[in-house]
Amino acid sequence: MKKIELILAASRIKGIGDAFFKKHSTILATKSVDELLNDLPLLDQRITPEALSEHASYANNVVEECKNLNIGIIPVYSSEYPQLLYQISNPPALLYWKGNIGNLNRSVISIIGTRNSSELGNQIAMRVARFFSDKCAASICNGFVDGIDKAAIYDGSTILPNTIGVLSAGLDYNHTCLSVSRLLADKALQNDGLILSEFAPSIKEDRYSGSKASRIQAGLSSGLILVQSALTGGSKYAIKAFSALNRVVGVVSLPGNYEYDTSERFSANRAVEKNGLNGVLTFCNMKNKDGLKFSKVLPIRGVSDYGTFISAMSAITQHQQESTLF
Repeated sequence: MKKIELILAASRIKGIGDAFFKKHSTILATKSVDELLNDLPLLDQRITPEALSEHASYANNVVEECKNLNIGIIPVYSSEYPQLLYQISNPPALLYWKGNIGNLNRSVISIIGTRNSSELGNQIAMRVARFFSDKCAASICNGFVDGIDKAAIYDGSTILPNTIGVLSAGLDYNHTCLSVSRLLADKALQNDGLILSEFAPSIKEDRYSGSKASRIQAGLSSGLILVQSALTGGSKYAIKAFSALNRVVGVVSLPGNYEYDTSERFSANRAVEKNGLNGVLTFCNMKNKDGLKFSKVLPIRGVSDYGTFISAMSAITQHQQESTLF
């Protein structure tokens, strides 16, 4: 059994989740498979030789499937694992990828919003994404679903280069994803993009996988911009995950625009614009500010605000680099 297969088998054991593998990533990185077979049961008594043996065939099949589909796997203990993603409380034990993995070496900005977007929301998403992609050479990241996600990266004929799609299903996307995600994944891979997932290749999307994938979008990104969302919208999952990180959040704000001022589809934006961090708490169904690591939310009203967002993102990045020097 290889080390990745060992992690796959152990992850199938009830109660052994991503946080366990992050906690013990140093042990996983430095010890051999034979040593781990002895040590893992000491770390958690549920990891028995019998339990690992029960799931060994599954683990082997997943690795073979990845090989056949040209899907890479980065384990959480690897030096190649995205540093920003590792900082969340429960980064995926295994990150599956296909395409240009170098896109993770750029600044990554998540541009997110409702699947039920309006034409105004779509236009804003496209303008914002193209600015950061063209002027800042950033990788634009989202969930590759309909609405704001699609509008940000795809204009109906061309897709932004260097996009990153975090799929809510396995990377055998022609069999696991809905048509919009299949289209965007195809286009992205044709134009130097990258698709990622925490799910084995043949796993299909379910009602919970989208919210789980949102934490990966948040974890990968130095900055996040909410373009358009209702207070009941699913963007809350990415915002909530991002709120635990000391990174930069921007929210599109257009006071004085009739649609913005009245439409339910902008109700989350208005709540954050008017109430700041308390608006974030309302949107994310959080009870207090203890979990909010960012100090404020930057309003995005036009091009002049992009520079402020970039400066804030650069300051956070520099601080994080300096804090890891000693």
